[in-house]
Amino acid sequence: SRHQWAQDSDVERKTMKRPAGSTANGAKRFCASFGGSKFEILQREIIARSEADEWDPAKKEWTLAHIYREEGSNPGTCLCTHHPILEICTLENDNTGHEAVVGNCCVKKFMADIPSDTIFSAVRRVRHDAGKSLNEPALKFAHERGWISDWEFRFYSDTLRKRNTSERQQVTREKINDKILSRMTRPSEAEEEENQWSLTAEDIEEAREEGQLSEWEEQFYLGNLGRGFVTAKQLPIKKRIEAKVNGECDETDSVTWACDEQSIVSAKFSGLLSERDAAFYVEKRGAQHLSEKQLAWKESIERKMAQPKNEVVENKVVWKFDSQAISEARASGLITERDASFYKEKLGWRSLSLKQCAWKDNIEKLVLSSHVVPSGPVPSNALPVTIPTPSAVIPSLVQEQKDKIASKRRAALEKNWHIQEFHVARQGGKLNSWEISFYEDVFSKACAIQGFQLSEKQLLHRQKIERKILGGA
Repeated sequence: SRHQWAQDSDVERKTMKRPAGSTANGAKRFCASFGGSKFEILQREIIARSEADEWDPAKKEWTLAHIYREEGSNPGTCLCTHHPILEICTLENDNTGHEAVVGNCCVKKFMADIPSDTIFSAVRRVRHDAGKSLNEPALKFAHERGWISDWEFRFYSDTLRKRNTSERQQVTREKINDKILSRMTRPSEAEEEENQWSLTAEDIEEAREEGQLSEWEEQFYLGNLGRGFVTAKQLPIKKRIEAKVNGECDETDSVTWACDEQSIVSAKFSGLLSERDAAFYVEKRGAQHLSEKQLAWKESIERKMAQPKNEVVENKVVWKFDSQAISEARASGLITERDASFYKEKLGWRSLSLKQCAWKDNIEKLVLSSHVVPSGPVPSNALPVTIPTPSAVIPSLVQEQKDKIASKRRAALEKNWHIQEFHVARQGGKLNSWEISFYEDVFSKACAIQGFQLSEKQLLHRQKIERKILGGA
């Protein structure tokens, strides 16, 4: 009842933090009793929970912590006593530590700088049509609270005002919409307990000092302290950390690492492991929990490490050319960019896998068969190489020859990429601005970088655009 609510509010106010020597003056004079309009009640309740004794400075202490829409049969009650309210704002006061549940209408009356009404307007629009876009205030509100990632924020901002989005962009937008709207609900009591970061900074730091937590786990938990929510991805990590600190962690599922760092580094230099494999294993080594993908990667590396020794050609690799000779062979078109990169990366290694050794031998055969002479000092472990007569040596390319080669290469690329048809399709309005920008960008990269390879996604986009181009040709 209203009488019972008044008694409860009186008890709550007596326990609220008040500044030393505060007096009931100014706005508090007309709030001395429980009478007055709902807005006067709101003023009284806000001031009672604030550090300041006057309405104007008191209302400036409050910020928007959370908003949600109550769609069910359990509507909220505003601090001004209005009931029911569906569009609910949770306000917080950093000075006193208090929170207040206020309806959107009341928030608009005294917190003009908080865009709650604008946010709710966007939420209503997207709830009605999931394909619509949220607005900047709603997007910023979600990003500041960690509901969406930096990448999602940038993507949404970049495509916010686009009338026509690609199918993939639209799917991503709707996924982000769903992610944000799922946060704008009142959590159940169980969820509220689960969403509390219950450990203190002291608990985490002490556990770190005792070796219970890794540095990453410490930084993860400390970085989320104070937040009133936990994402689906964060929840299992949060539970694991809290179980470790509380001594409840079951270590039977912990990850065991079969290889030490030194053996991994040796395997990298012997050619048994790639640079990427070695970097991953060294970085993650010691972690007690991995994702399914990371665990599969780790096991794959350990299988490579456990393979029989005779699968690696040890201490028998002889390198016939130096880096400069390989560069000249590449410039002359004798070997591919991929060949040159491989040879330079592995140059000097004493051991290679059978596959790598075959690749190296093939490159050297290509260079030798075309009579390219190493121009730098030959490595001390090089095998004797028959030097061809001067007439057989391919001279260094002059600038005119290089320009001619580049011109022919570009002409071939333009034909392969259907650039003439592309310009016709562009002028005919068959392509949208994103397709034009994408196609020009990747084509320019293909021209500038020898051996440039498209990713799978880029290749799909190129094929889709070329179907449009050639479909009307």
